[in-house]
Amino acid sequence: MSNNTLSKTWLTRTVLAIMLTGAVAWVTWASTTTWKHETRITVAETKVDAVKQDISDLKEGQKDQTRKLDEIKTILIRRR
Repeated sequence: MSNNTLSKTWLTRTVLAIMLTGAVAWVTWASTTTWKHETRITVAETKVDAVKQDISDLKEGQKDQTRKLDEIKTILIRRR
């Protein structure tokens, strides 16, 4: 093998190695970024679901209080 051919082979391998390294780095970065976004979305959805449940509980408690107040009003009206 001549010196020129050996140099071209070395250069080709180096370029391919750099391209492969860049591709692996990019895939790693993209995967990590996607995972971070998915995690943020999951956390936000969990918080939204928790807030919706809290609102639902408050509404249910409010209905219960309104029902009890109506019962008290009825009892007071009957006593008059």
